[in-house]
Amino acid sequence: MTFLYVITIVIAFTLIIVIHELGHFIAGKLFNFRIEVFSIGMGKRMWGITRGETDYRISMIPVGGFVAFGGISDTEGPAETGDPRDMPNRPVWQRMIVIFAGPLMNLVSGLILAVIIFAIGAQFTSAQIGAVNPASPAAVAGIK
Repeated sequence: MTFLYVITIVIAFTLIIVIHELGHFIAGKLFNFRIEVFSIGMGKRMWGITRGETDYRISMIPVGGFVAFGGISDTEGPAETGDPRDMPNRPVWQRMIVIFAGPLMNLVSGLILAVIIFAIGAQFTSAQIGAVNPASPAAVAGIK
């Protein structure tokens, strides 16, 4: 049963990250940023397709994901490529929107999920007291 819990947590964690990265991706595409990779998972590419200049892939380690914008390197930071569509060459306001789009996507998806859960009918149980120690402050307060 513990293995099932671990798998469930990994899937939930990955889903949250992919939704977050999808926010960056969508905003980047709306502003015509150059996007090199959209990956579900980390590590080496296992499967994917390339459409235009973007490699959409599923990677070997099935946890998380990432979006690789042009002009940004994980190891070297911003690179001067001269391409006006690369992240460092875009206006600051556009970069701010692209960066903020990830957390915003998590917020919106959380609100949508909460609405769905409550629309389906979330079940809540009330707290019940099984026993009260007669010498405890709860007994003195009158809890039975």
